[in-house]
Amino acid sequence: IQAVGKNYLEYIVKAKTNFMELLSPEMGLLFWTFFSIFILVLPVVALISLLRSTFKDTTTKLVWVLVILFMPILGSILYFLIGRKQRVSGLQGL
Repeated sequence: IQAVGKNYLEYIVKAKTNFMELLSPEMGLLFWTFFSIFILVLPVVALISLLRSTFKDTTTKLVWVLVILFMPILGSILYFLIGRKQRVSGLQGL
């Protein structure tokens, strides 16, 4: 039982060390670069998708535009999870 506990402790220490390597300046810069690009691109993609779509009424589209503009990250995620289901089906928005 002690050998299993020791191996588990070594595993935890090694995993923590590997995670800390990701936060090193080199990897941190790479992570934050990709994260920043994702944060900037997500609302743009959501707005493009929204504006190319057709909804039953223009009020729904306007509300989603405002949600995405005032809460870019959360609004974009909510649009992709909820708003896309509210679109009118077919190719009418293209």
